[in-house]
Amino acid sequence: MKKRFFYSIALLMGVIGLISCDNDFELPPMVIPEAPAGMEANISIADLKEAYWDEARNYCTEIGVNEATGEDYIIEGRVVSSDASGNIYKNFVIEDESGALTISVNMKDIYKTYKFGQKVLVRATGMHIGKYNGLQQLGAPEWYAAGNTYETTFMEEDVLTSHAFQNGLPDPAKVDTALVTIPELNEIKNNHDKLLSWTSRLIRINNVRWEDAGKEFAGTASANRNIVDENGNKLLVRNSAYSDFSYDLLPYGYGDVVGILSFYGTDFQMVLIDAESLLNYDPDAVPDIPEPGPGDGNGTAESPFTVTQVANGSASGTSVWVKGFIVGYIADKSFDTGVLSAAATVQTNLLLAASADETDINNCIPVQLPSGDVRTALNLQTNPGNYKKEVALKGNIEAYFGTAGIKSVTEYVIDGVTPAPVEGVQFKKVTAVTSGKQYLIVAGTQVAQPIAADKTYGWLYVAAATPEGDVITMSEDKSFILTATDKGYTIQQTSDSRYLYQEGTYNSFNLSAQISDSNAAWWDITPNADGTFTIKNKGMNKWIQYSPNYTSFGSYDSTQEGAVLPSLYEKL
Repeated sequence: MKKRFFYSIALLMGVIGLISCDNDFELPPMVIPEAPAGMEANISIADLKEAYWDEARNYCTEIGVNEATGEDYIIEGRVVSSDASGNIYKNFVIEDESGALTISVNMKDIYKTYKFGQKVLVRATGMHIGKYNGLQQLGAPEWYAAGNTYETTFMEEDVLTSHAFQNGLPDPAKVDTALVTIPELNEIKNNHDKLLSWTSRLIRINNVRWEDAGKEFAGTASANRNIVDENGNKLLVRNSAYSDFSYDLLPYGYGDVVGILSFYGTDFQMVLIDAESLLNYDPDAVPDIPEPGPGDGNGTAESPFTVTQVANGSASGTSVWVKGFIVGYIADKSFDTGVLSAAATVQTNLLLAASADETDINNCIPVQLPSGDVRTALNLQTNPGNYKKEVALKGNIEAYFGTAGIKSVTEYVIDGVTPAPVEGVQFKKVTAVTSGKQYLIVAGTQVAQPIAADKTYGWLYVAAATPEGDVITMSEDKSFILTATDKGYTIQQTSDSRYLYQEGTYNSFNLSAQISDSNAAWWDITPNADGTFTIKNKGMNKWIQYSPNYTSFGSYDSTQEGAVLPSLYEKL
């Protein structure tokens, strides 16, 4: 299964020699990094991972000494990743003959210090190892409130540099790239020993196409894109909006893909190193779009696209109509957790099929249900009677759960019945806040929704809306009252008069019927030149941002990947 390939990364400059045309110019002596004298590896990467393995999705453990010898654990590996393109974020990977290990560190431009092909010795004793949503890595402990446990995230730079030492000059030619197929990966993830060995390794998968060929790798928001082999087997590839190839278009046809085999949740995902990670694609390849068949639509309300058209890539667009039968839902965070049943456990999504009697989820497409009237009316958890009903939806055809689906649904017709228009009031976009007025908190077409009355904390999930010029029509109870005081602004839900505040390390919001004495109940609201607002919590020093990755608003102490600052729309 395993073969060696030389993978050349164009951006790696660490091994370029210095050349001078001036014979009198004296070159500085070459500095060859060396690990501390006597420092040698005494445990393989796979054995260290095994020694500190836990089945939990999130945990963090401090690495001790070898109890048998009393020695520190020391591993050695060659760097097989690079963050130069911006697609890999605050981590790098080292690999030895036994396996690979991700090292998570709060550090920029890691590739300048720990270069691709560089040997690195790591004194692991005294460091922390654990998982971040399924990925085992070296890092630092951080409390994960939702799981009531610790997870392993970025260590500080000084912790890394006091434990990890370059040893010799980088040699990219010695980097081992393992050839593997997608079916083999599906077997590996269910085999403990192989999972330890393969996770974080630099891999190559040959003869695959991109499911979203012709679309941007990511664009303005980080995106999941699938590669697909000739038998229809898929692997998710995670692309960052901060990469220097984010706006490049995914190629058509079949080729080879190289990247780091990461892990997220319950499944593998690949992370590309740079744009050179795609090999042997024909730049002149054109899309293979099926010819319209009997019953195919054109995306209008009178002739909606079919589920088959969405699934095979012959349908695309925003604010288009798609019809199908409601046959189930996605239970967790990946498409393969789909359930064909009316007994739904979540309200956030649906599965549509071309037939009401579909028995294979691979013939279905997922539908994201935005919070609000659409979710209330269509979700199976509270509306099991919708099971096997035909529905037409107006929304955007986008990747969802790693496959073609529908998002940002704004209108629907179910079982041939068009719902009565939602009564609402008009809100107009503003550049300044008037105390005591009602406002919608908006990012593009996503409108923050108040937290439900039976909850005491949570995120501000969203409902889709289509602004007409600078005006949005929406139910008044979806708004927030912003009131200025001598301590700052309060943010109050119009629906139940409760106030938003923050507590502890959480990035979600808490709710209280009374204004707290804590600074965490007060907000600074500052208009920006681009028409957005910085809404910052005075106690926590965090500001409200819409996260496309989580499709919700939270309040964070740093700028989130792909995040959008909100605009404010005032009730007319």
